[in-house]
Amino acid sequence: MSSANLSAKQPLSLEQLIALSEEIAALARHGVPLDQGLKALGRELPGHLGRVAHEMGGQLATGMTLDQVVAQSGARFPPGYQALIEAGLRSGNLPGILQGMMQLARKTGDLRRQIMLAAINPLLVVVVTFVLFLFWLFKLAPVYLAISDDWDINVNIARSILQSLEQTVWLWGWLLPVAFFGMLPWAWYRSSRSTGDWSLTDLPSLGIVRGIG
Repeated sequence: MSSANLSAKQPLSLEQLIALSEEIAALARHGVPLDQGLKALGRELPGHLGRVAHEMGGQLATGMTLDQVVAQSGARFPPGYQALIEAGLRSGNLPGILQGMMQLARKTGDLRRQIMLAAINPLLVVVVTFVLFLFWLFKLAPVYLAISDDWDINVNIARSILQSLEQTVWLWGWLLPVAFFGMLPWAWYRSSRSTGDWSLTDLPSLGIVRGIG
């Protein structure tokens, strides 16, 4: 299978879904045949979105309806998108249906950006706190234990806890942080795709809420 075919099956991002929906709504509103309009759009737009638009235009030219084209696109569109297209075609108000969807999608995208900005400070606090804890564990705690031994202070419980932390530092000090911060880019990328049930809960939680569910 060629790289173009592989790329064509990739899910549309939220921004690409909005752009494509805007074009479809504009074509339907002005009575322009969707097959011709989408083919023209495919020639104008570069990259993945242009290929998707051109392919959809070709399928519509063969006599397929828009909802059939969406249904055969696999994971390219969210499942709920096909239902919106069907509702728009049956009601004769495809532009209005898509307009409502685009408004929700834009609000979702704005919320996603706000979540990203709001998460910066808490993440910085967590990182700084974690680094300070490591400094205390490996630099200050041994000094405290040495002083306690000199003064004959019983710190057996504290010593056991510190020894346990030092022995398992590979897990909580390295493996878990690497896994967590490695998961964030993937979750953030996943939340930008128009896949799954396309729920608002995927975006504010970076896709984690659905995974936990």
